[in-house]
Amino acid sequence: MSRTKEWRCKDCGLFIAYKGMDSGTPYGCSDYENPEPLDQEFWCSKCAKKEYKQCLKDGVNMMNYWEKPNFQLKAMKKLGIVEKDFNLIKN
Repeated sequence: MSRTKEWRCKDCGLFIAYKGMDSGTPYGCSDYENPEPLDQEFWCSKCAKKEYKQCLKDGVNMMNYWEKPNFQLKAMKKLGIVEKDFNLIKN
């Protein structure tokens, strides 16, 4: 019996194990009276690949995640984009 915790993919809703997922934490908070960060979002490997291809195709608006998903970091690297002082700069 596996002792791994399972999460749901943000896009397709399937349960995913920790080993096959990508995740990111969006900016913002759920309640401004008692600010707590928003919950982490998860993607299965299939949906993460789709998101990666979409980032390459449409360009990337990557300033919407505090902790960026791996597919966005890979797209940034492939497109030659770096983040400096919360700004995206093309190398």
